Amino acid sequence: MRTLILCVTVVGIFGQFTDKTRTPGEKGSAVVEAVVNLIKNSCIFPNDRMYLRRLAYVETNDGLALNTYRPGYNGGIWQVDEAQFLLTKQTGVLSNEKQQLKTMGIDWSRVTWQDLRKPLFSGIAAAMYATIQSGAGGVPNGIEYQAVFWKNTTRPLQEVNVFYKGAQKLETGCSQKNNLDIAFIVDSSASLSSQDFEDTKMFIRSVLGKFDIGLNKTRVALIKYSTSVTEEFKLNTFDSNAATDKAVEAVRFNGGGTKTDAAIQYAVDNIFPISDGGRLGSVKVIILITDGRSENKLKTLAAAVNAKNSGINIYTIGVTPLVDSTELNGVASQPTCTHVELLNNFNDLDSLKSEIEQVSCTAPVVLTQNPTAYTFPCGSPLNVQVFPNVQDGSTVKVTVTEGTVTIYGSTNTQASSVFNEFQRLAAINRSMSFYIKGKNAISLSFVSNLPTSCKSNFQVKVTQGANLTPDSQALCIENSIVKNCSTTTLFHSPFLIMAPVPGFNSPCSSLIGHVQIFPYRPINDRFIYCDDKGNAFVVHCPLDFVYIASYQTCVPGSLYVATTTTTTTPVVTQSTASTTRPTPPTTTAAPVTISPSPSPGTVQNPCTPENIINNHMFFPYPGNNQAYIECYNLPYVASVKLCPEHHYWSQKYLTCLYSDVVILNPTPTTESYHTNAANPCNSLPNVYFYAIPNEPTKYIHCDDFGDAFEKTCPDNKVWNEDVLQCVPRGLVIYDTAKPPVVG
Repeated sequence: MRTLILCVTVVGIFGQFTDKTRTPGEKGSAVVEAVVNLIKNSCIFPNDRMYLRRLAYVETNDGLALNTYRPGYNGGIWQVDEAQFLLTKQTGVLSNEKQQLKTMGIDWSRVTWQDLRKPLFSGIAAAMYATIQSGAGGVPNGIEYQAVFWKNTTRPLQEVNVFYKGAQKLETGCSQKNNLDIAFIVDSSASLSSQDFEDTKMFIRSVLGKFDIGLNKTRVALIKYSTSVTEEFKLNTFDSNAATDKAVEAVRFNGGGTKTDAAIQYAVDNIFPISDGGRLGSVKVIILITDGRSENKLKTLAAAVNAKNSGINIYTIGVTPLVDSTELNGVASQPTCTHVELLNNFNDLDSLKSEIEQVSCTAPVVLTQNPTAYTFPCGSPLNVQVFPNVQDGSTVKVTVTEGTVTIYGSTNTQASSVFNEFQRLAAINRSMSFYIKGKNAISLSFVSNLPTSCKSNFQVKVTQGANLTPDSQALCIENSIVKNCSTTTLFHSPFLIMAPVPGFNSPCSSLIGHVQIFPYRPINDRFIYCDDKGNAFVVHCPLDFVYIASYQTCVPGSLYVATTTTTTTPVVTQSTASTTRPTPPTTTAAPVTISPSPSPGTVQNPCTPENIINNHMFFPYPGNNQAYIECYNLPYVASVKLCPEHHYWSQKYLTCLYSDVVILNPTPTTESYHTNAANPCNSLPNVYFYAIPNEPTKYIHCDDFGDAFEKTCPDNKVWNEDVLQCVPRGLVIYDTAKPPVVG
């Protein structure tokens, strides 16, 4: 029997890297939107205000105009004239932006005008030219002002209404096909005037006019906050635009403090849960509007982390110069250049209507670990984002019961058929799994509107750890590196993988490049796994599970031991399976020998079958706190690894932590350390900031693990221990008392 399982190499179009944004002559709205996403998510050219997207449509109808790629003209979709392009090439112009472009693999000094036939290069050139013309203030807000800007800087012979009418055709409202749940969190503190609050309400009403509100469409909630939090209405309170508009108009101003943390946490606990009107698998968005800084920055940032971990996208709008931009950046989702807006006054809110619509409408569904699988309808495009479990990674499994679902993936921007780093196909009895590990999120785009696609629903389930199963194809993504899963990836899965005993008759074929699976004779609680190099492994099912060849996986069942050689597949029973497992073969524990050794001698090998079964995979290395031992699922296979310099191994957190105080400058390039400085972290419970004696402009910031970071206040400010933040020199703070230490 030959079956593709666990880790496969898929041939054909699946598995290729696709980037139509760098292909000369490509066109269409999908290509333009992919280019705009790449440029915006890079944060190289902020303050775009949707100008780049509108410009592509006005100039060439997204490249569909017949003269877009005419002979002798190389301006591309954005129609960047040669003189405009040469302006971006001048030495000293946009030096920082050109340096950042190198992170995208683009050396602008080598780019020619002919390269602008590639959509990405045309879009970048248009963004650079607009940035040069707009100056420090950036491109103006609103279609009307952008139309004037376009005529004055780009097309002086054209009429303003050419841009205005063209851009208006894009203002068709949100076409989000997936469920969208939006919660407005509105500052109602005493620092606002009543007119400011009325301007905020008018802005919200204008934004809501761009969405189709209904219980089966876009749901909207609103809460206001000052000293306390007031829920105005839940996500499922109103079923129409008219009713929602009337409810917003009736909201009244309160006055009081600025408990931003309480408002965000209230939304997590009382707005987005299913019992309160939220929907599983919906796009969840918080739009926070505030005019100042919160009363407790640390609590606000903690509440925002909790919200984002719950799958909520956060967009922050700070109005007036009094806002704490660092706080708003910390609260908002990434990248901050597309999720944070800073305005001078509340009159400017109205100009953000289209930006709010776009960021809400294009926000991904953030999938979190959930005991219930997400169910999505076939036929509509779906973009999701998954943040892996910090310690164990996460497995995303896509299952269909009929037809197929095409999956596009990316590790650095929104995936699509235009731009993706990998493509896979989930089909009947051939689910697709992605094991994700590291700090970076992954973007997945699901397409199910092809003739061969599913017609009803498909399911996506997110679980913690490497939960790869034999009935599923698998792809591994670790720290933005995409590769077919190797056998070693399974060493961290629920399966116990053993090396075959001496004399084992391997059924693995010599056909390299294909994974194979065979039943293990005569015991049915395990199977034989052949990797793509022809190596054989004996894989034990989880406790009380048995391998069934017809299912190609382990399922609950009774242990079966054949007394004679047979090819019959054992039958799964509903009876309680035996809890007695075969005793692992007796093996002499091999000592762990290190070369080069972190410390002299050898230590006893901790990678015993008992520790592996109990998932104890990491151990300290005696005599050297910078070293640790990592086990694999093969008994007594151990690897000794060293933590980086200035780190030590923490058995409590199973990771390497800083052993010295880390020095962070306002614009750090490399880390430096205080090797003799005392680390104050964890000396007091729940205290994360400490003053540094005789260093008024510096302070210590502790993380949850006890790492200590020395930071320098910006703008020559000094650290104030009473308010736990940097303040201007000479500032006197009254009526301030330190919070009591609890515990």
